Amino acid sequence: MKRLITLAGLLVAAPLFGGGTSTTKQTAVSASSRYATAAALAVLGEKGNAADAAIAAAFVLAVARPDAAGVGGGGMLVYHERDRKATWVVDFREAAPAKLPPVPKEGPLTGVSAAAMPGLVRGLSDVHTRFGSRPWKELVLPASRLAEEGIIVDAALSGAIGKGLDSGRFDPQAAVIFAPDNKAPRAGDRLTQKQLATTLAKIASGADTFVDGALAIRISDASAKTGGSLALRDFREYRSEVRAPLSVQAGAYSLVPVPPPSTGGLILASTLAIASGLDLGREGAESARFIHLVSESARRAMLDARRDVGDPAYTRVALDKILAPERLRLWRESIDLERATPTRNLLPPAGAHTAHIAVIDARGNVASLTLSLSGEFGCGWVAGDTGILLNGAMNDFQATVATLEAETTAPLPPNAMEPKKRPATLIAPCILFFDGKPRMAIGAAGGEAIPHIVLAVLLRYASFGQSLPDAIAAPRIFRTEASDQLVCEKDRWPAETLAPLRSMGHGVELRDAIGEVNAILVTDSGLVAVADPRGQGATGGN
Repeated sequence: MKRLITLAGLLVAAPLFGGGTSTTKQTAVSASSRYATAAALAVLGEKGNAADAAIAAAFVLAVARPDAAGVGGGGMLVYHERDRKATWVVDFREAAPAKLPPVPKEGPLTGVSAAAMPGLVRGLSDVHTRFGSRPWKELVLPASRLAEEGIIVDAALSGAIGKGLDSGRFDPQAAVIFAPDNKAPRAGDRLTQKQLATTLAKIASGADTFVDGALAIRISDASAKTGGSLALRDFREYRSEVRAPLSVQAGAYSLVPVPPPSTGGLILASTLAIASGLDLGREGAESARFIHLVSESARRAMLDARRDVGDPAYTRVALDKILAPERLRLWRESIDLERATPTRNLLPPAGAHTAHIAVIDARGNVASLTLSLSGEFGCGWVAGDTGILLNGAMNDFQATVATLEAETTAPLPPNAMEPKKRPATLIAPCILFFDGKPRMAIGAAGGEAIPHIVLAVLLRYASFGQSLPDAIAAPRIFRTEASDQLVCEKDRWPAETLAPLRSMGHGVELRDAIGEVNAILVTDSGLVAVADPRGQGATGGN
């Protein structure tokens, strides 16, 4: 008799570490929830591959991390097939509906108007068809059972739900699910999602229900009844996209992140390419000089990404131009080694909330998958009786009354809102290669900080020889586009680092913990999986 995968059994039987590090021989998982890690390990224990494990973990994250991932969201996957020595990107980012919502004169879209067409179910189904080895039903049912039985709420999720209540983010249906009696569950309480359990069971019986079946009809009907733009046509016409990844060389290392519509992948690749030509290693990774050089490199990479990146189906993204050695050299030479350059003074040289899963299987296949709802709990709207929280991805477009109405004769910016278009995203899952072989699967949650904190971990590891656990635990700093300042974790940076940065002209803003990284390192003796101590993740393997 086929043995069904159960989370409860795995939590007892297999090595599982909340946060921290696990060192293993053949398989490894690091994910943004211990429930997701357990699901992935169960699949690997049944001889599933990295794609199977990532799919199972993704559906479990929809249950365990409703603030960050879900059936109503999307994501992007970097997948390396060892036997074929090939690396692919599967883009299942959300897409605008065929009928666009009205855009408010001020402020973001809210409620169901902010929801784009969810890509997760179709995307993971396509990943399974292309790379999977275990039965689809076997990969989805554990999430259904978890939703039925309930998760144990931790302090972070309790706080997120409380914040959602206070801000009025939840529609009445969402409030009933996540905050019965209008009170956030406390840490240690059990949270069940019965409607979502039923929905996941139907998806387990066949992903087509989300394409043109009963589930697609119910979601589109619920959207129409509440003034949303999602229609059955959007479900029928949505497709995931298989894309070639980006690649940037730095010595013997090659970094392979996701391409557009991810701005995060391009910022990561371009910042690394600019910074790698500078003398980064002269002082430590926490020196003002190192932070200044990387920050100034990122400032220039962000300018390119903001101006040029959109959905490749609508805008030609000139990656060959953006990553051309001559252009990178000119950007590099524009960096003042002693002073910050205000972004407004820079001209181009001539010429979310997210969750991450990293998996390496016994065959050497590698999955690096980032999921998003584009906002904490997405748009806060649950589709009828499905239990599905929909995303807030329509707010990821550059959508203003000016761009959509007033400038009708002017070219639209690359990330302008258009029907069926994918918005740009900062998610940046990637794989690091060394001498042509996978060395690390890494990604992060953290909105605008994502590409910067991933790069910081990579540089600490590759340029300064730090261990992966130390590189992930190290204090963080990144440049924010919104205020053009350096944002650093408060109480973790000494005055002797921040004072020189201020004297160079960098504005400095203090925040609490920044982002959450999940990664797996391949070593000569095995695998090292690390979950960020700042987050709710866990690691494990065999």
